[in-house]
Amino acid sequence: MYKKIIPVIAAVFTAGTVLSSQIYAAEKTETAEIPQNTNISSGKEGNKGNYNGELGQLKGQANQLKSIDKQLEKIEESLLSYQDKVEDLDKKEAEKLEKKAKKEAEEAKKKAEKIEKLLKEQAEDLAELAEDQEKDSKKLAEKHEKDSKKLAEKQAKETEELVKKQEKNNKDSDEKKAEEREKLATKQAEDTGKLANQQKKEKEKLAEEHAKESKKLAEKQAKERQKLGIEETTVPAQEEKAIQTASISSEDNVTQQDSSPDVEQSEGEKTPADDQNTEEEIDEETKQEIEEIDNAVQENPSYVGKFISLKNRLNSVRNQLDSLASRGADATQLASRYEKVSSLLAQIDTIVNNVKQVETQVKEKIEQDKNAEEKEVVKDVSQQKEWNIKFNKSVDDQSLSSIDIVVLDKEGNLVETEVKYVEVEKKITLLPVQPYKSGQEYTLYIGKDIKGKNGYNLKKSVKMNFIIK
Repeated sequence: MYKKIIPVIAAVFTAGTVLSSQIYAAEKTETAEIPQNTNISSGKEGNKGNYNGELGQLKGQANQLKSIDKQLEKIEESLLSYQDKVEDLDKKEAEKLEKKAKKEAEEAKKKAEKIEKLLKEQAEDLAELAEDQEKDSKKLAEKHEKDSKKLAEKQAKETEELVKKQEKNNKDSDEKKAEEREKLATKQAEDTGKLANQQKKEKEKLAEEHAKESKKLAEKQAKERQKLGIEETTVPAQEEKAIQTASISSEDNVTQQDSSPDVEQSEGEKTPADDQNTEEEIDEETKQEIEEIDNAVQENPSYVGKFISLKNRLNSVRNQLDSLASRGADATQLASRYEKVSSLLAQIDTIVNNVKQVETQVKEKIEQDKNAEEKEVVKDVSQQKEWNIKFNKSVDDQSLSSIDIVVLDKEGNLVETEVKYVEVEKKITLLPVQPYKSGQEYTLYIGKDIKGKNGYNLKKSVKMNFIIK
């Protein structure tokens, strides 16, 4: 069998040619020089040879189709397995976004209700102040009116008394009488001026008091609005309650085993006359094909890499079908298999798009997290590294999901990992489902959405890069 080639494009073409070389290569026809004096028998023996050749070709094609069916079955099985994981990943991300949106909506609703209540109270306070000030102004206006009336009555009485006095005393000259009237008028004008000035000062004083009251209320209401905004946008420090990442340690996962054991295969030559041996060899070839599908998937730690490897295998199967078609295999039998390949390829494209959407959301979240605690880069890390994340308080393991703690490769692809929580030790263990690639750099991100049993989240998220030796 062929050795896997890492570059994607090379894998597509190599899989389609080298894999099928033994099984699908055109049958060799050997010709030998026949001496002229040899008696060549014709007729039945010749027909029998042609018949056996055609029969052998049909059996070969049937075995090849059987191998293709097995490969498609294995590819579909792997696809469905990872499709469920990706849907769960997508679902958990969607649930988190939905929870976040719901929480934000509830907070926005509460804030709107508080603002509405505050604005209503402030409007009532303003109305009350305006009413009080209006009463004060009205009261002062009534006082002024009363004082002005009182002064006018007093002055009218003074004028009347002067007139009566002058009428009674005829001895005084007209000049003296005019002088007395002028003196009275001057005095009354002074009294009126004094009263006007006094009333003006009282009005100014009241207006100043009103302005102070209004300013005081406006400042009070501004502080209330500001305070409301601060309470809703700033989370108070809860250092004694919040769970924090105490440390990240690592262990080599030496107990992890390869889930694809080697399959021994027969190296004996294929004898067309021995149908049983041919079928056994085809079975061994098929086993190798199935094993190669498993190995190709497991070579890629990232979800996208796994689906691309399955896509490459499907392209290999398509090449095998093309080879059969070029040798005149039954078009009806090939059609259903071509359709299966196309259907699986379409499913892979859809799933990869979904994975990339989740990856984009995760990458944006990491990029926007400017307050994340960045640890130093760890080098010479084992391919089967086990990361242990310890906390100072118990974690709510029911709220944990595969997107709370993630590993990304250098291209930003999500790596398939397994998350385990150990309650007694208050730690989360992160394992790679498949070994990391040698020489590659990865990013471990621990999001602050991890919640403790006390209901509080992490104080801050943690980010750390590590390089595989």
